[in-house]
Amino acid sequence: MEIELKVNKLQVFDEVAKTTAYVGHKMPPAEGTDPYTTIFTTDEDQEMLERYWNEAANSATDTLKEYVSALSEWSQPHGTDPTNDYEVTLDMTSNWDARLATTIQSSLFSYFVNYVCAKWFMLTNKSEAEGYTALATGHMDDIISKLYHRVRPQRPNDTPSIGLGMSH
Repeated sequence: MEIELKVNKLQVFDEVAKTTAYVGHKMPPAEGTDPYTTIFTTDEDQEMLERYWNEAANSATDTLKEYVSALSEWSQPHGTDPTNDYEVTLDMTSNWDARLATTIQSSLFSYFVNYVCAKWFMLTNKSEAEGYTALATGHMDDIISKLYHRVRPQRPNDTPSIGLGMSH
């Protein structure tokens, strides 16, 4: 059984922008600085964010490698390409619980967002970096846990079920 996962780069960068804007807005101003303008990601930061995106993709691929049957090219060595999404196909055993695919997709997206934010905060707001690193790690642990989950085989039941009624 194969599952296909896709992480849209533009959506990740949009969520990173929202997160960094929120954190920057909520921080108390330091003497002579505006935390919002320091922490919030802008278009000028795209090259740096692209590097963090590639690191997240490399890390995700490394973690998922035992299941990977197909992988997109997400890395652009020169410049940035906002349409280069992360796409991976995982080859799962027949007794893997396919109902988990949607939640794995969601966790993978959150992993990318939190990984990129953690790297960004290492530069702009070290006090937030550790928390976002822990969030990214938690999402990847969640993915791994779901990939290892198996469903019990169902035995065919040839006989109809008989109600156990008590007669007096």
